[in-house]
Amino acid sequence: MLQKSHKKITFYYIIHINNILHLINKTVVLLINKSLIYVRKEMYFCTVKLTQKMKQKKRKKTNFFNEMMEDSVATIYLYSFIGDYEGDVSAMNFAKELSEKEKKYKNIEIRINSKGGEILEGIAIFNAIMASSANINIFVDGVAASMASVIALCGKPLKMSKYARLMIHCAYGGSWGDKNKLKSCIEQMESLEDTLAEMMSKKMNKTKEEILDLFFDGTDHWLTAQEALDYGIIDGIYDVEPIPEGSTPEDIFDIFSNRLLINKKQERMYDNLRKMDAFKNCATDVDIENRVITMAQEAQRTATLEARVAELEQKEQAAMQAEINSLVDAAVEDHRITEAQKPHFVAILTANRENGEAVLASMTPKKSVETEPNDPAYKEGDAWSKRQQEIENQNKK
Repeated sequence: MLQKSHKKITFYYIIHINNILHLINKTVVLLINKSLIYVRKEMYFCTVKLTQKMKQKKRKKTNFFNEMMEDSVATIYLYSFIGDYEGDVSAMNFAKELSEKEKKYKNIEIRINSKGGEILEGIAIFNAIMASSANINIFVDGVAASMASVIALCGKPLKMSKYARLMIHCAYGGSWGDKNKLKSCIEQMESLEDTLAEMMSKKMNKTKEEILDLFFDGTDHWLTAQEALDYGIIDGIYDVEPIPEGSTPEDIFDIFSNRLLINKKQERMYDNLRKMDAFKNCATDVDIENRVITMAQEAQRTATLEARVAELEQKEQAAMQAEINSLVDAAVEDHRITEAQKPHFVAILTANRENGEAVLASMTPKKSVETEPNDPAYKEGDAWSKRQQEIENQNKK
């Protein structure tokens, strides 16, 4: 009876454990399915390696926007990943910023240093730029890869720095499920590539089919500025501060991102300087720089004068010390003070010259037996001479 009961309990636990394992397996499958569906939904146009690196970096919101540079030109810096993650360049934020800029400025510059991002977000940004009524010039400062290269084609004109890189390749994405789901994913990717090829064909004066054969062949096509110009992708090349030879696209991206941060710090510094009274009349950054140069020159002149004053003060101090030493030496010589008292009186004269001299003047010099007869002040007929004469007379006897 106990054995049967034990078997029933064991069988119950086995069924219970199997149910738990089944639920766990079902939950894991569901999570994987949802994750892969999300990847499919948020399809991006950049390599998986670049995407993973960008996701690992901590980003700040709207770090790609910047204030106007001149009275008639506004500048937008697209220096980030294109997507709807925190800190990335989302289509909604970009369109809003662009709309606000074109209400105030006829000319807008868009400067790009981006590794790419999500296709759908990028297409929305592309359409926002194309629909803008402003005169838009696009400059590729560092890297325009994947979806960023397609956005760059909106430029009227589009120019690249001599060290920039532009990269075009197939759409990247993924899915999970049966063959119908996988087939649907492939069809969506092909449709997106057709759309991108059509967008690029207008700029490059080529058919959609030519663009697909040329750039959507499964290879990452990295182009220098000169190669992009030869293809007709860009309209010109501009010069910038040199970068180290042999720099990779990753290096180029980091270099130009750092330069932007330095420029922003410099702008904040200028803004802080304008709040100071010394710079309140400076209208431009050049005025601030000229004012700084003037102040530096004045500071140099001040430093020179201070050094000269210090030199003169040192000489004056040495002369005063020599006079004090002379006064004390004279007091020692006429026995107003002893040699041992000399440091004491030097200190008194150094602390208060007037009082020290008064003290020495009030002291009576003491006559020396050895030197008194030779003293010019020696007078005939005084007590000293009489006694001396007596001594000499006694010695003659």
